[in-house]
Amino acid sequence: LMAASRALHRISDRLGLGNAFKYKKIYEKLYSRLEELHLDPKTGLFADYMGRVTEPESRVFGYSPHIGYITLFPLLLELLPVDAPQVPKLLETAESLMSRCGIRSLHTDDSFYGKGENYWRGAVFMNFNYLLLSALHNTYMKNGSPVQEKAQALFKQVRDRVITCVVKEFEETGYLWES
Repeated sequence: LMAASRALHRISDRLGLGNAFKYKKIYEKLYSRLEELHLDPKTGLFADYMGRVTEPESRVFGYSPHIGYITLFPLLLELLPVDAPQVPKLLETAESLMSRCGIRSLHTDDSFYGKGENYWRGAVFMNFNYLLLSALHNTYMKNGSPVQEKAQALFKQVRDRVITCVVKEFEETGYLWES
């Protein structure tokens, strides 16, 4: 919703529509709640807040312990300003998800990694790697950014790995794969 309200604000503003202010207010309200609702104070990472049934009549609430794409969404969608205190840790987290083909969907230390229905449990998705590369290029590696050097290094590493993997797979199979 944050990315959508930001996009609607920008479009309305550029087209001179009278409702740009309304969308900006929605974005600002959602942004003000991002940390409150999704920043796990124990890990310093963004996570889903969830409830799970432990017994038939009992629920436990807390932050999801899984580190993966969901953790990076505020970075991937460029929702955080370059000087937000969470950005350096998110860049480190992205680095920790690195594989030979780009960032993985789930951290290798996770108990679910590579188990069961493996689609969201470790695969590399090009769309998320694209979002990361786009966010790094458009926002976080700009001149003067406090994370410029780290963002540039991560950009180069992810870009090189994605390109190498895509080219290799295309040469071997004749297809471009999403994961």
